[in-house]
Amino acid sequence: MDSIYLHSKGGRTFSGWSCEHLPYLVEFDNWGVSKYPGQPRQTAGRQVRGAFWIWGYDEISWFANQSRAYRAQWLRYAWNWVRTTDPNGFLEMPGSRTVTSPLNHRRWYFANNPSAAVPDGVGDEDVIRSIWRSDYERTSVSVRLSPYGHKRVRGRRSVCERCD
Repeated sequence: MDSIYLHSKGGRTFSGWSCEHLPYLVEFDNWGVSKYPGQPRQTAGRQVRGAFWIWGYDEISWFANQSRAYRAQWLRYAWNWVRTTDPNGFLEMPGSRTVTSPLNHRRWYFANNPSAAVPDGVGDEDVIRSIWRSDYERTSVSVRLSPYGHKRVRGRRSVCERCD
């Protein structure tokens, strides 16, 4: 499979720190809907016109059309899959994205809980907060500042060669 997972390039960044593999975001694409919304178009080993709309929608439109319970389950699954597969990868949470959704004519996905400020929110705010909180609790480590003011994480190389 040709993908970024476990293959992000490393090196020295423009801001001066170095790493073996750069962190990256995995996002929900938003580029339209096929002529067959809601129908899978991927076939084993054959090229099919429109096959890049695996669910008949772009990724965010497919996601927005799922039930609230399934979106919560799927976000947890996707976050865990990316973090387990490659610790340098992060799922970009879909806070606010344009969608193409012919079933309900919705043009924008808002993860917010419905409120006066965001009446069209779909209520994914709490699960996103929960995912971030559990990831923080799982990965938090002691951090201290080096003499140069850079963060140093116990058990890891510093991002600054002067600090090592």
